Amino acid sequence: MPWRTLFFRYGWMFLGMMCLAFGIVLVAKGSTFGVDPWTVFHLGLTYKTGWTLGRISQGAGLVIIVISALLGVRPQLGTVLNMIFVGFFIDVINAHLISPDPVALPAAILLVFVGSGIIGFGGAWYLSADLGGGPRDSLMLAISKRSPWRVGNVRTAMELTVLVVGYVLGGPVGLGTVCSAVIVGQTVDIALSLFRILGEWGPFRGIIHVQVRTGKTSWLTRLGRQEEAAPCQSQIKP
Repeated sequence: MPWRTLFFRYGWMFLGMMCLAFGIVLVAKGSTFGVDPWTVFHLGLTYKTGWTLGRISQGAGLVIIVISALLGVRPQLGTVLNMIFVGFFIDVINAHLISPDPVALPAAILLVFVGSGIIGFGGAWYLSADLGGGPRDSLMLAISKRSPWRVGNVRTAMELTVLVVGYVLGGPVGLGTVCSAVIVGQTVDIALSLFRILGEWGPFRGIIHVQVRTGKTSWLTRLGRQEEAAPCQSQIKP
């Protein structure tokens, strides 16, 4: 791969990680309404240790990467960078842009909904660089390779496990926990489909590379094909 293309792909990935971190901060600030399972776990650890949310994210990511490696999945450079810089961006945003202190319920509901959408979009953004998934994705693949479970079942089991542990540690569980999980999943699916189409456009070829299949790809692809075919059809005379 040409160094210039690789440079732009890493830049694209870093922008996606910044977007992801911003969404995490918004959701954490809306903890009064409840947050997604991993943030429940991370916030529970922050309450017990006094560490910042970013440091907890980095520490948990490191442990997950080590476990994944022991199970036979070697981390890619993008995975390690995700572990380091998502946590770094979280702490920078909390320190300079948005206070981590929780807000009242009405504002918390808005923050969880908006933040969850941004998490899904940011996750799809950095994944579209195809330089390695996050630590949790590596663990999911490692367990699925070592067990008879399907990837989806492994991911569900992971989410439930960290949710229970986070709740025991004092993490904020509520209606927002369910809402966030649904919003993030659907947003990632739609955003990856959009990035796949964007990757076929001139300036982004070689930078965006979406390999995973999504549920929304079919209708988005048909829409793109219909738009391409429309000018041709208009030139056909009866």
